[in-house]
Amino acid sequence: MKLWKNGVFHTMKHENDLKYQMATNNGFIVGFDQDIEDFEFDEIIDLNQAHVYPGFVDAHLHLMGYGQKLSRPNLKNLNNKNQVLQVLKTEFNNAPFFVEGYFECGITKTDLNLISTSYPIMIRHNDYHSLTVNDYVLTMANIKSLTGILTEEEAQNAMNFFPKHTNLDLDHMLEKSIRSLYQYGITGGHSDDLFYFNGFKETLGSFDRVLAKMPFRAHLLVHHNVLDDY
Repeated sequence: MKLWKNGVFHTMKHENDLKYQMATNNGFIVGFDQDIEDFEFDEIIDLNQAHVYPGFVDAHLHLMGYGQKLSRPNLKNLNNKNQVLQVLKTEFNNAPFFVEGYFECGITKTDLNLISTSYPIMIRHNDYHSLTVNDYVLTMANIKSLTGILTEEEAQNAMNFFPKHTNLDLDHMLEKSIRSLYQYGITGGHSDDLFYFNGFKETLGSFDRVLAKMPFRAHLLVHHNVLDDY
């Protein structure tokens, strides 16, 4: 049993309902303050006056998608073409290359072709509705474009030609996502992921593996396109 002392626990029953020490056993709260004075504890944790709230629940997120974003190079703080190209050249490693967070600054397929025409290169725009791709992608997707800038359905179609993730990739992305959310106090969420990656079974399998070792109240939404698999 653990004692969490010297903290300010907000129960959320109402604004002024505060507790100052808490006992837990195997992850469950068993009591507060005077109700736990006679308990014996295996571990005592001093919170140093920290404020503690119940775990937050995100009403709509994409756990796997968030982890994927965290796992890829990101251009979110760059809006200069030369800086963007330098990052792309540095990060490219003679392998399929997908970059997030691009703000439009004039990059076209011509620039990407100078980096590689032997591997797919995709730069996802910050609006999440557009991509800039190289000629390798355009050829694979049978799309004609003078600039390599694709939007909406064309962009979605092009992404189908990027190599799919391995099961180990899915696990790592989900772990990274949950670990990041822990830092914001988010311990649960309603997540829509079961259609967008490797299909229903492989994606659900990743959730089963990761949630067995990283507690998270994941309420998984079933996309209409995977109802039969469900």
